[in-house]
Amino acid sequence: MVNLLIVEVKPANADKNRMVDDLKKLTYFRNGLKDKYGNPGNYYAAYFWIYGISLAEWPDLRDDLLGRLNGSNKFDQNLVSCIIHTKPGVRATPVTWADAAH
Repeated sequence: MVNLLIVEVKPANADKNRMVDDLKKLTYFRNGLKDKYGNPGNYYAAYFWIYGISLAEWPDLRDDLLGRLNGSNKFDQNLVSCIIHTKPGVRATPVTWADAAH
Protein backbone atom coordinates (compact mmCIF):
# COMPACT_ATOMS: atom_id res chain seq x y z
CA MET A 1 0.00 0.00 0.00
CA VAL A 2 1.47 3.37 -1.00
CA ASN A 3 -0.07 6.36 0.74
CA LEU A 4 1.21 9.79 -0.04
CA LEU A 5 -0.46 12.40 2.13
CA ILE A 6 -3.00 12.89 4.88
CA VAL A 7 -4.25 16.35 5.85
CA GLU A 8 -6.46 17.57 8.68
CA VAL A 9 -7.86 21.09 8.28
CA LYS A 10 -9.29 22.98 11.24
CA PRO A 11 -10.36 26.55 12.00
CA ALA A 12 -8.37 28.19 14.78
CA ASN A 13 -11.49 28.30 16.95
CA ALA A 14 -12.10 24.54 16.73
CA ASP A 15 -12.38 22.52 19.92
CA LYS A 16 -8.83 22.05 21.20
CA ASN A 17 -9.43 18.52 22.46
CA ARG A 18 -10.60 17.51 18.98
CA MET A 19 -7.44 19.09 17.57
CA VAL A 20 -5.40 16.96 19.98
CA ASP A 21 -7.26 13.85 18.80
CA ASP A 22 -6.50 14.83 15.20
CA LEU A 23 -2.79 15.16 15.97
CA LYS A 24 -2.79 11.66 17.44
CA LYS A 25 -4.60 10.30 14.39
CA LEU A 26 -2.15 11.98 12.03
CA THR A 27 0.75 10.41 13.93
CA TYR A 28 -0.97 7.02 13.70
CA PHE A 29 -1.43 7.34 9.95
CA ARG A 30 2.25 8.22 9.57
CA ASN A 31 3.64 5.62 11.93
CA GLY A 32 1.21 2.93 13.04
CA LEU A 33 -1.12 2.14 10.16
CA LYS A 34 -1.04 -1.41 8.79
CA ASP A 35 -2.82 -2.93 5.82
CA LYS A 36 -5.05 -6.01 6.18
CA TYR A 37 -1.97 -8.24 5.87
CA GLY A 38 -0.04 -6.46 8.61
CA ASN A 39 2.28 -4.67 6.21
CA PRO A 40 3.17 -1.02 6.80
CA GLY A 41 0.54 1.23 5.27
CA ASN A 42 2.01 4.44 6.52
CA TYR A 43 1.56 7.78 4.82
CA TYR A 44 4.57 9.63 3.47
CA ALA A 45 3.48 12.97 4.99
CA ALA A 46 0.91 14.35 7.43
CA TYR A 47 -0.19 17.98 7.62
CA PHE A 48 -2.19 19.76 10.28
CA TRP A 49 -3.57 22.87 8.57
CA ILE A 50 -5.05 25.60 10.76
CA TYR A 51 -6.83 28.58 9.25
CA GLY A 52 -8.00 31.86 10.73
CA ILE A 53 -5.05 32.35 13.06
CA SER A 54 -2.19 34.84 12.90
CA LEU A 55 1.43 33.79 13.13
CA ALA A 56 1.62 35.78 16.38
CA GLU A 57 -1.17 33.61 17.85
CA TRP A 58 0.48 30.33 16.87
CA PRO A 59 2.83 30.00 19.90
CA ASP A 60 -0.11 30.19 22.33
CA LEU A 61 -2.15 27.64 20.38
CA ARG A 62 0.89 25.37 19.97
CA ASP A 63 1.64 25.50 23.69
CA ASP A 64 -2.02 24.79 24.52
CA LEU A 65 -2.13 21.76 22.21
CA LEU A 66 1.20 20.39 23.41
CA GLY A 67 0.10 20.91 27.01
CA ARG A 68 -3.09 18.94 26.37
CA LEU A 69 -1.01 16.18 24.80
CA ASN A 70 1.06 16.16 27.98
CA GLY A 71 3.95 14.21 26.45
CA SER A 72 1.68 11.57 24.92
CA ASN A 73 3.57 9.02 22.86
CA LYS A 74 0.57 9.00 20.51
CA PHE A 75 1.76 12.28 18.99
CA ASP A 76 5.13 12.74 17.31
CA GLN A 77 5.85 16.29 16.27
CA ASN A 78 8.55 14.98 13.91
CA LEU A 79 5.88 13.18 11.86
CA VAL A 80 3.22 15.91 11.62
CA SER A 81 3.90 19.21 9.87
CA CYS A 82 1.80 22.22 10.78
CA ILE A 83 0.70 24.97 8.42
CA ILE A 84 -0.96 28.26 9.36
CA HIS A 85 -3.27 30.03 6.94
CA THR A 86 -4.08 33.47 8.28
CA LYS A 87 -6.72 34.54 5.75
CA PRO A 88 -7.83 34.17 2.13
CA GLY A 89 -5.44 35.67 -0.37
CA VAL A 90 -2.44 35.26 1.93
CA ARG A 91 0.04 32.45 1.42
CA ALA A 92 -0.04 29.70 4.04
CA THR A 93 3.04 29.40 6.24
CA PRO A 94 4.70 26.29 7.68
CA VAL A 95 5.35 26.63 11.41
CA THR A 96 7.34 24.61 13.89
CA TRP A 97 6.25 22.64 16.93
CA ALA A 98 9.43 23.70 18.72
CA ASP A 99 9.52 26.76 20.94
CA ALA A 100 12.12 29.11 19.46
CA ALA A 101 12.80 30.59 22.93
CA HIS A 102 14.17 27.27 24.26
